[in-house]
Amino acid sequence: WLTWRGWGPFADEPVPVRFFVYQSCFMVLGLTAFVVSAIEQERIRLEGDLERRIHDRTEDLTRSEAFLSAVVENIPDMIFVKSVPGLRFVRFNRAGEELLGISREKMMGKGDHDFFPKDEADAFVRADQQVLEARKPVLVPEERIHTRLLGERWLRTKKIPVFSRNGGRSFLLGISEDITDRKTAETQRLRLVEETVARREAEKGLAQRDEFLSITAHELRTPVTALSLGAQLARRRLEVGGLTEVTRKLVLGLLSDLETESLRLAGLIEELLDVSRIQAGRLYLEFREQVDVSALVQKALSVLAPSLEEAGCALEGRIEPGVLGKADPDRLLQVVQNLVSNASKFGRGRPIRVSLRRDANAGRWILRVEDQGIGIEPGDLARIFGAFERAASLRSFPGMGLGLFVARQIVLAHQGKIEVTSQAGQGSCFEVSVPL
Repeated sequence: WLTWRGWGPFADEPVPVRFFVYQSCFMVLGLTAFVVSAIEQERIRLEGDLERRIHDRTEDLTRSEAFLSAVVENIPDMIFVKSVPGLRFVRFNRAGEELLGISREKMMGKGDHDFFPKDEADAFVRADQQVLEARKPVLVPEERIHTRLLGERWLRTKKIPVFSRNGGRSFLLGISEDITDRKTAETQRLRLVEETVARREAEKGLAQRDEFLSITAHELRTPVTALSLGAQLARRRLEVGGLTEVTRKLVLGLLSDLETESLRLAGLIEELLDVSRIQAGRLYLEFREQVDVSALVQKALSVLAPSLEEAGCALEGRIEPGVLGKADPDRLLQVVQNLVSNASKFGRGRPIRVSLRRDANAGRWILRVEDQGIGIEPGDLARIFGAFERAASLRSFPGMGLGLFVARQIVLAHQGKIEVTSQAGQGSCFEVSVPL
């Protein structure tokens, strides 16, 4: 129409030119309108897809939130979440409400000091801060908490820091298990074990008491019987009168036996008294400035010479002269006599070696008593120094099992030590080491 009417900016141009120009313009306009319309329709379609996706995503998030909430709510352990900083409660599950007796509405936005005693709240806050500073989960094996309905409870809590993507602190997650019943059961079990151990110890003590009474009766019966018989025979001889030289010697021999058995009985009684003193913590030592340990050992060996000869044990002594030390001479003499008597008892009639030397470098004197007797089994080495402990049968080797116990306590009182090395069937060696 514009072409044939001759209007427009190209009116002076020929008709075909004007027609072509106008037609091209309107074709461009039409194409543009078509493209714009298509773009608008695509925009509308994309907006619809986006809305559907947002809707679907929202529903997924809602379902996930509902699922997570259901899981958290149905977990039997207390679960809580605190905001950081501030450590204020922002999440709490039903198990926590039932445990503490506090509704979550009251918990939200508040801290530990709003609900718990100060010492407990301070402990909770310190633990939370340590977890956040460590930046890793921390297990609190036991923590006490006071609840409103259940009283004092014990919790086992795992605390986990939850950080945002930029590394800042965001939340603190806590999972607490109520272990009160388990702890109570464990306490009762431990109490039962302790009672069982105590009962066994009591039974062992009764058995040791019975054994002690048996051994004591056996040991005391011999000298008492000898004293009684000797006294009767001596009385009869004296009643006869007109004693001959042979009878007089016999009576003197009986009186000598009475004296020997009296001394033996006195020694047994003294051992029992030493045990009671040791157990009561009343084993006192009378120290002197210097004691001639060499002379003291020689004295002990001379006193024991008759009994060693009777046992058939030859004595091999290597006593270094002039060994001096600060000690209680009577108690030290008792140690030497106990060790040598023990060696003669179990030595099977073989030689006994006794040596004393001074170790100047260590500042100690060392006494060794070695026999070649029956020896000690490895399993018995740890217990032979106990009171009334024996490594051999009572029938074969009489005694109350007190000699080594008393000797060890005396050595320990001198700040020394006593050790034994032995091999079954080949003898034993006892070594005493005491500071000069």
